[in-house]
Amino acid sequence: MNEKILLYADPHFFSSKRYDSKENGITKRDFLLEKMFEKIGKYAKENNINYAVGLGDFIHDISNTSTNEILFLHNIMSNFSKNFLNHYIISGNHDVNKYDVDYGYFVNIFNGIENIKVIYNKSSTISFNDFVFYLIPYFKKDIMIDTLNNLNVDSSTLNYIIGHFAESNGMHIFDSQNNDDIVPYDEIKNKVAQFKALFLGHLHFKKTFNNIQYIGSCSTHTFADALKYEDYISSNFVDWVGFTVIELDEQKKSITQNFIPTYEYNQVFLYADYNQIDEIITYAINNPEKQFVVKTASKLEDISSIKAALSKHKVKNIIMNYQVIEKEDQSLKEEELISHKVENIVDSFISKGLCRFDKEKIEKAEKILRELLSTTPS
Repeated sequence: MNEKILLYADPHFFSSKRYDSKENGITKRDFLLEKMFEKIGKYAKENNINYAVGLGDFIHDISNTSTNEILFLHNIMSNFSKNFLNHYIISGNHDVNKYDVDYGYFVNIFNGIENIKVIYNKSSTISFNDFVFYLIPYFKKDIMIDTLNNLNVDSSTLNYIIGHFAESNGMHIFDSQNNDDIVPYDEIKNKVAQFKALFLGHLHFKKTFNNIQYIGSCSTHTFADALKYEDYISSNFVDWVGFTVIELDEQKKSITQNFIPTYEYNQVFLYADYNQIDEIITYAINNPEKQFVVKTASKLEDISSIKAALSKHKVKNIIMNYQVIEKEDQSLKEEELISHKVENIVDSFISKGLCRFDKEKIEKAEKILRELLSTTPS
């Protein structure tokens, strides 16, 4: 029987604490993730997939995670892992304690789950006859370059990398020269050429450069400030999120891939100008399978309080009066939702979104909002 390996990346548990509603300290998004892992586990069982590899960034901020959240995640992973013979978990950059650079806390999350192996401070391999998979956790740039270039690769086997890192081809949207997380492609290209394919997490989008494949996040489209609304609409970035199944063909000495989307658990981050909000609302209504979080740019960019207010709920709930959205069981007709223009929410932003800030910031935010409204078409 040809073996199958399920790959998933970057769930970022507990990343929505600043804007999402909670139940017993757990956010709505995290309950969605729980359902998503139930779905993925069921798929694995029904399709005879014996192995799973998580490609890092399980927890958005390991340094700021409560005991209740840890227990919640442990229970999810315990149930999920029952669907596999072996479940390998590669640590990502968000899984490292930023204060003491320690993996211990992350590793301890999975204590007691028998078939989980955590790959965290050095590379490892798993083999299936002629197929060899190198599992590479996250390291800073210089260590990652050394780790990759020092891999002992047997040319008589079929070699692949599964890891959590980014090289400069994939990071064209950032300043790759001054980022300690980004591996310059030229410094690893000779080593990379020794592998049939690389399957990588970290970048949250699904894209291929030569033999390097970024498999996308299983639950989040991309970074909060990395996806402009215009790029999203024009499909400059592939907006699929999901997981990948690779099947090993022992006879043909090759692999096949299948991508399974998880749209219903998608949280799309859009970075938009203030005057695009109404258009985004309309788009969200026409794409109800996606969950949107919006960050505004333009004149509001330097006021974190306003940005936080605009990203408090998914887009169907963002540009509305807060008195309405707080009643979660109340549904709105499309025409009612569209009618909530920017004018309808200024007072709510000022009274609720800024209540924890000092008077000077509130006055500055109010002044800018009023100026914007005077030039924003209704």
